[in-house]
Amino acid sequence: MGGFARADTVYTIYIPMIEVGGGADWPMQYALMGPAQNSLPNALLTPPVVLKKRPATLAATYLKANLGPAFITGMIDESGKLKDLRAVRIMDAKAQAAIRSLEQWEFQPAQLAGKPVPSKILIGVSFMPAQEDGTQQ
Repeated sequence: MGGFARADTVYTIYIPMIEVGGGADWPMQYALMGPAQNSLPNALLTPPVVLKKRPATLAATYLKANLGPAFITGMIDESGKLKDLRAVRIMDAKAQAAIRSLEQWEFQPAQLAGKPVPSKILIGVSFMPAQEDGTQQ
């Protein structure tokens, strides 16, 4: 679904959203990219860690008609920046809101044997209703 190859070892973590307004935990799958994928097969792998996050919000009326998460794929580079974010299915209002939210996130990248490595990601973004006054949380 998210651009992983058959040979990739894919890991899953869940990102709690309670401290930024609640809602469901966001599932994130990741796989190491390039040479890091096959080097040091017995080295300790540390998953990417979210340092800064922001909830994804949409109008409550839109959310009632469009249930479920948006799936976004991209990569986390060696410096922890999210790059190449795109919707897995269609680029609708939900996917655009998910990408706007994720563009504000910061990560500590995955580490292999204590060294930062890039990773491919797939994130299931759940939504919170926007505040009544129209502002984003």
